[in-house]
Amino acid sequence: MTPQKPLYYLLMTLVMLNLSACSGLINPDSKPPIPDITKIESKLENSSHPIESKWWEAFGDQQLNRLIELGIGNSPTLKMANERVQVSQALLNSSRSVLLPQIGLTAQTNRQQLSENYIFIPGVMDRISNYGYVAGTFSWSLDLWGKNEKLFEASKYRLKGALLEGELLRLNLQIAIVAAYSEFDIALKSRDLMKRVNTIHQELFDIYKVRQQKGLIDNIALEQEAIEVERSSAQLAMSQSIVDMYATQIAILTGNSPSWVSNITTPNIRFPEKPLVRNQQIPSDLIARRPDLQVLLSQIDASGLEYSAAKLDYLPSFDLQANIGYQSFGLDRFISASSQFFSLGPVLNLPIFNGGRIDANVAAKKATNNEAIARYHEALLQALKQSADGITKVKFATQQLNSQSQATEKSQFIYDQLASRKKNGLISNEKLLQNELLLISQKQLLEQTNLNAESSYLFLIQALGGGFTSPIQDQTK
Repeated sequence: MTPQKPLYYLLMTLVMLNLSACSGLINPDSKPPIPDITKIESKLENSSHPIESKWWEAFGDQQLNRLIELGIGNSPTLKMANERVQVSQALLNSSRSVLLPQIGLTAQTNRQQLSENYIFIPGVMDRISNYGYVAGTFSWSLDLWGKNEKLFEASKYRLKGALLEGELLRLNLQIAIVAAYSEFDIALKSRDLMKRVNTIHQELFDIYKVRQQKGLIDNIALEQEAIEVERSSAQLAMSQSIVDMYATQIAILTGNSPSWVSNITTPNIRFPEKPLVRNQQIPSDLIARRPDLQVLLSQIDASGLEYSAAKLDYLPSFDLQANIGYQSFGLDRFISASSQFFSLGPVLNLPIFNGGRIDANVAAKKATNNEAIARYHEALLQALKQSADGITKVKFATQQLNSQSQATEKSQFIYDQLASRKKNGLISNEKLLQNELLLISQKQLLEQTNLNAESSYLFLIQALGGGFTSPIQDQTK
């Protein structure tokens, strides 16, 4: 049967117009460029001094190393991140399956009664009969335009992003454990110093009490020292509560209950002597490999591919479908040559009118990609600021630590000289105790300065992405 010429020509005209419109719609359009870190700031340097993957070992504390390993092994946050990786892996496998031929088997059997007013022909066929159907099915989406391949590649980048998010959470956990451990170390030292302060005030109170009994001083001086005893006792109790708080925090960060704190011994942290950054310049290669920036880059790649794939929906799709099997009314004739059937042929799907669905999807994918680029640009600028701030923090914190160390050494020297004079009976015990309070004040300042230096060091570690080096490429193949 030949087609009617007017209808045939109309159909061909619609097809050609649609294809010509599609070619214009899927042309690449302009989008925001992805910022290059090396072109943002002229003072960036390419560092040949990478951060060690186990950077916390620079503190020289074996207990800290064990706590890091314990925290990574027990962290529920990292376990949830691993589950998100498994979800991304499953989605990757699902998108891969679309590229492959689909083979299946369909079978059906039932007993049915035909309507007298439908296809039933009296004397020719039974009104009540058994129906059987079994067929092998074959379908293959012919990805002529590469849409499914693009979605498959986008799933790879989604998996890469999930893996990188896990690395980011790992780095944040490592920094949190080291920070809590440093706070715990300083809290212990501050508590011990406060114990000595309380003891000194108690000794001074006893001295003043004897003097007051002998009438050498009035009751006001004694009451003032009693106030100092009470105040130092309150500060000692607060110092102990701070120690307990950070010990509990360490236990929780390592995935243990608060009662586990009894396993923690006295820390032995020393400030790293090896500088992270030479010449006080921002190392571009260290910043560029930050896991959070790498996550955003993978999102840009994924959303860009999804945007390109969405534009291909304007084009016709081609599928190859086939069925082969047996079908019959009456199961006694089911397995016979006359019950065999097959079908084989291409399927064309050409979108002509879809109510704007494709346009809306393309617009959404384009906006998502542009948003990902803008988010990366913002994160990159923040990374540069954090790195610059971190370098400045470490520089001045180190200078402050050196100055305070010298001041404490001088205070210690003066105290040792006065202790020698006290031993020879040249000064009173009261004078020595009061000078020891000054020495303890310097030691307390030194501990706070040391904590500030360690915090600045951790801030810079995080700003530079820690010791992260992406091992992701092989895992996403």
